Amino acid sequence: MPDKAATPAPRSLLRPALIYGRFQTSIIPLRPRGKVCAIKAWKPYQYERASAETITKWWTANPDANIGLITGAISNLFVMDVDTEDAIPELEAAGFPLDTMRVRTSRGLHFYYE
Repeated sequence: MPDKAATPAPRSLLRPALIYGRFQTSIIPLRPRGKVCAIKAWKPYQYERASAETITKWWTANPDANIGLITGAISNLFVMDVDTEDAIPELEAAGFPLDTMRVRTSRGLHFYYE
């Protein structure tokens, strides 16, 4: 039988999820380490934000769930997905400023805009 002390507990993303909620961002839980939605009915969250109570229920039930940001009008947020760094000059030439929040992904970058 494996030693339970040797298996680390999943790091819950509840606290960061609640922080996103406080910043008026619509979020949903995703399957751990993935991009697939962990709830059946996610489309309502394109139009209404989950309450702190709902967010807490989601991450209490699935503490290792990833956080999915709903983009668009609900969150006043859109994301440009740049799959290679070679495309960054094209993004800038199209009028998108590069001095915005960005996140490195497995294949490139996500640039976040309001």
